[in-house]
Amino acid sequence: MIKKHAFVSSLIILLVWSNFTLSQEEQPIFFPHKDAPNIDSQKSNDYIQRSDNRNVFNLYDVINYVIEMQIYPDSQVIRGKTRIDFSATGDITDYIAFDFSGLELDSVIIAAEKVTAIRDSDVVLIPLINSISRGDTQSVELYYSGSPDKGIYFRESYTGDLVIYSHNEPFDARYWFPCKDDPSDKAFLDLKIIAPNGYTVLSNGRLIETSAEEPGWKRWHWRTVNPIVTYLISLAAAPYVIVEETFIWENINMPLQYYVYAIDYEKGEAALTATRDMLSFFSNYIGVYPFLNEKYAMSEVPFREASAMENQTATTMSEFVMDNKNVIAHELAHQWWGDAVTPYSFSDIWLNEGFASYFDALYTEYKYGSDAFQEQMILYKSVIGQDGSLEYPIYNPPSQYWFGKSVYYKGAWVLHMLRYMVGDSVFNDICRTYYDYYKYRNVTSGDFIQICELQSGRSLSAFFYQWLYFGGIPILMGEWEQNGGTVNIVLRQTQVEPVYYLDVEVLLQGVERDTLIVLPMSSNFEKLVITFSSPVVQMKIDPQNKILNRNNGPLVLIPRKTQLNQVFPNPFNEMVTISYQVHIQQKIELSIYNILGEKVITLVQDCKNTGFHMTSWRGDRCSSGTYYCVLKTADGMSVKKIVLLK
Repeated sequence: MIKKHAFVSSLIILLVWSNFTLSQEEQPIFFPHKDAPNIDSQKSNDYIQRSDNRNVFNLYDVINYVIEMQIYPDSQVIRGKTRIDFSATGDITDYIAFDFSGLELDSVIIAAEKVTAIRDSDVVLIPLINSISRGDTQSVELYYSGSPDKGIYFRESYTGDLVIYSHNEPFDARYWFPCKDDPSDKAFLDLKIIAPNGYTVLSNGRLIETSAEEPGWKRWHWRTVNPIVTYLISLAAAPYVIVEETFIWENINMPLQYYVYAIDYEKGEAALTATRDMLSFFSNYIGVYPFLNEKYAMSEVPFREASAMENQTATTMSEFVMDNKNVIAHELAHQWWGDAVTPYSFSDIWLNEGFASYFDALYTEYKYGSDAFQEQMILYKSVIGQDGSLEYPIYNPPSQYWFGKSVYYKGAWVLHMLRYMVGDSVFNDICRTYYDYYKYRNVTSGDFIQICELQSGRSLSAFFYQWLYFGGIPILMGEWEQNGGTVNIVLRQTQVEPVYYLDVEVLLQGVERDTLIVLPMSSNFEKLVITFSSPVVQMKIDPQNKILNRNNGPLVLIPRKTQLNQVFPNPFNEMVTISYQVHIQQKIELSIYNILGEKVITLVQDCKNTGFHMTSWRGDRCSSGTYYCVLKTADGMSVKKIVLLK
């Protein structure tokens, strides 16, 4: 979801980089951020542990939710009935329990009998008529009503219309329907919503039917074909108009829709055109869109909890980013990473957010080229430590940082570094295999690492250990010194922990040529001596941005005096290149003289800044012989002999 990284006054921080140019258009980048859950960070991340009664949650799996609900916009009240079909994974003797908070519980029916349930904080305990043995199935119906504290919101759009929408992540589904609010338990869904005439209702899966109810009301029935977790169950209702296109894949036509305010119809059209292209790219790169037998839709809402949310087949988009391509790509990527392949718990949330962030960048690379891709990765790096989340690991971070920037952008960089380590082809194999094997299932970081090792044929445990289980990033400090034909290079890691195992690329830029070397690091201090005859101008650490790090490159040599360095080639027969250095900003004159001391040509006569400079001279109009290159300054001159041979 796109709210997951930054927060200001309980709202997401929307990061906009207006100077980032994609293709010929000015395309600001909005990064997805979600609000931090209000959960004690010392408690389990599997799901909120608020009661000893949670033990019974481990004794059953939900098979199906049938949610029937009438929404009353004027009073902001809902009335609902939820039937939960479940299968026992262990013997259940006394009661069954579900997450349910805030709303009034009117009645409960189990085994065709009405029973009296007990409310315990945000859990409802339902006594059993008879015990349930392992492998048995049972159903319970719960009737309820009231104004939801969370989960469903009644808000006015910028057009003045009232919009009703849901937002569940991580644990707010329980505020509008009873459920097992746990990402490890996928189930099927029927959602039947009765809304006033004039409202159009979007939810997950397929639209089964619409029908007129009592005068002034309409019923919308949505059903999933594929299993879904509670935090992705969605409701959006407003006086929408629907922009519609078709995504075609191997002769299958899938509805592609955008539920928008009428005033934003043209924006919706442009957004769907971009979305269709993204669907093709992701389907080719990862595997066909996982919900091709349902649809892909987006809805525009006056979000305050996020900038967007990847609800399965029904992404919710904030009205102020409803046509932003980066947000669209991020949320669409979640349909594979998070919706189809879902972490067992929010401890592994980087598998959602890191993947969606990186695949947004991969689409940028596909659409706009490698330079735009590198700029996006550099931007990820530049904001990664702004909210304090970088102090913590991206695996099992404190709950207030489940949706911190580090989870998003360090997570993306982990994939970026993995790609460089194993190569593009193997990285693509990893993504496709991981998706194909775990599609519609739950995963852990260990599952992903195992796939990476199998596909790459190498051990990657040390790589993932240092990047997933520690906060921070490596800080690299470099030094270099040139003595004649050798260069001494020193690299240090200065972060507190851990000492990273890295293959650090170092680029030496010389007057005549450049060279790229790889310096393996397995300690906090490494030294390398190489032969390099050309005068070194500067040294860059990790010049191709292959490692997530902070470093002090480029390290530039400041000349100690103004002088000529080299002329090459020498002798020459057509053109000679002349390099020189300036130690302080000053006016210089660089000229060519013949053996008689006569000036042949002035090549440079200008004020030059501190640093290294180059110019050239063509001798095609001069005769063969000896010439002199003379650099003059107020402090004196520097001379080198050159020979022209024709």
